[in-house]
Amino acid sequence: RARSQLRSLLVGAGFLRIQDSVWTYPYPCDEFIGLVRAHLKSGTGEMLSFTAEALESDRKLREYFRLPTS
Repeated sequence: RARSQLRSLLVGAGFLRIQDSVWTYPYPCDEFIGLVRAHLKSGTGEMLSFTAEALESDRKLREYFRLPTS
């Protein structure tokens, strides 16, 4: 049930699933992640987040989020 709620929250916030259990969003979202963890009563071990500076072959992601392509 918690996974279903998490997926709904991520989709509603504009995240894109790029692989099973791997979601992406092109802007800072630490506050949102904190709110989701609190809402789902999830610890940091259950829901991990990271910040990436670059992603190989990201053209489709840039197009999806309407970001400039390089």
